[in-house]
Amino acid sequence: MSDTFVTSDQFNKIQARLQKPENRKQHIGKYEDVCKNVEDFSQLNKQTYIFNKQTHNLIKLISKP
Repeated sequence: MSDTFVTSDQFNKIQARLQKPENRKQHIGKYEDVCKNVEDFSQLNKQTYIFNKQTHNLIKLISKP
């Protein structure tokens, strides 16, 4: 990986562009949808889940007794 040098003006312009909502990646909605699909949050204590980053879904692995 090589180092990249920018001036303070360039950095400020890049930062200003990233602050605009249309230039940000909005992952929050996907995570909220996953939480809304869980009917009872106490279920999460009884079961083990993993989060699939490609589909943004919870996957049940093992049921705990």
